[in-house]
Amino acid sequence: MTARDRTPGEAGFTLMEVMIGLFIFSVVSLAALNVIVRTLQTVRDNNARNVAANLVTRQLESVRTQHATQIPDGLQTYTRTVGGIPFSVKQTATYVSSNGPVSVCTTGSGQLSSKRVTVTVSWPGMGTVKAPKADTLVSIDLASDNLNQPTLGTLALAVDDAGGTPLPNVRVTLTPGNVIQTTGEDGCIVFANLAAGGYSATVDQTGYVGTGSAQATTVNSLGVIAGGVTKGTLYYGTASSVAVTSSVAATATPPATLPLHFGASLMVDRTLAVCGTTPTSACISAQPFGTANELYPDVYTIWAGQCLDPTASSQVSADLRTTTPGAAVVPMGSASVTVNWHGSPEPNAMVTVTRQSLNATTPAPCAGTETYSVSVGATGTTLLALPYGKWLVTAPGGGQTPISLTSATPTGTVSLTDSSH
Repeated sequence: MTARDRTPGEAGFTLMEVMIGLFIFSVVSLAALNVIVRTLQTVRDNNARNVAANLVTRQLESVRTQHATQIPDGLQTYTRTVGGIPFSVKQTATYVSSNGPVSVCTTGSGQLSSKRVTVTVSWPGMGTVKAPKADTLVSIDLASDNLNQPTLGTLALAVDDAGGTPLPNVRVTLTPGNVIQTTGEDGCIVFANLAAGGYSATVDQTGYVGTGSAQATTVNSLGVIAGGVTKGTLYYGTASSVAVTSSVAATATPPATLPLHFGASLMVDRTLAVCGTTPTSACISAQPFGTANELYPDVYTIWAGQCLDPTASSQVSADLRTTTPGAAVVPMGSASVTVNWHGSPEPNAMVTVTRQSLNATTPAPCAGTETYSVSVGATGTTLLALPYGKWLVTAPGGGQTPISLTSATPTGTVSLTDSSH
């Protein structure tokens, strides 16, 4: 039967069969291509991991040919290119004591017995492939390594974050002597053959701060004794931040000089200055409310003003150990303040607010003087934000009105008469 003899129904059915066949072929081809790509990727990953494992072995074999004192302390990083792939070789070396199987920073206080060397190799695009890692112990040769001298001592310093997790790849400078080492994966560095006496260790690394919320952090009074191992800890962590606002309406105006207090378990209570261009210590983007930067990752208590009301919920807690950036809303009260002159609101008048006492059962004056000046603005009326407590609001001409702001009644209204004209 020729094509001319086919009925229209027969021609349509044949075309449909062709289209279905092409679709099935495309699906099978794509599935096969996906399998091929995944297989090739697995082969590449296996080859790269084999190369990395060989590099680990070669590096450890090289280490074993050296004396313990010839092996660089702390973290060392090398690049080895094989088959066009740059492999990163990380080597950590730290001393082990005679009565501890791991780093001197972790346990043990006897004499140095060996140096533990750990090598890890990684490469770009390794994804979820586990980086090969191995270690070895290189024993100390008392005759040639010149360690464990009875007249000299050893300092083992651990660099940890707020949670006690070791921090690798942190440069530490020891003074006197200006000796510089970099922490390994265990966060430990060991300074051997030190003269007995007091030492200081300093870290200064971008993106990190110490318990004093400063990038440059020093731990002092590290006393080294002859013939022994002294252990110390320097707390350092990734700099955290917290955006601080008040609990009252955004239209409420706090005094421009109102201080914010930050306190933490490892940091002395302090107020923060306004940040500069490149802050390297704790600061705030705007006073009184803004984003507090360069804070040590800890749990903070934040409150406003010079005095803390003991009977009101005047503080807020902010946990910066896990949340960066965080947010904190400081409890405050507000009062609408109007300055009148000849029966009309007076624009741009400056009122003075002075702390009278705290909202305690038996009112007691606040230690020191807490006084602020605030403008009522162009309308002669402003919504003033203040910490909880009892305040005295004074107009330029001397008119005064007391207000009491508590967590239960956070708002009030004040109308003053300016008699200075």
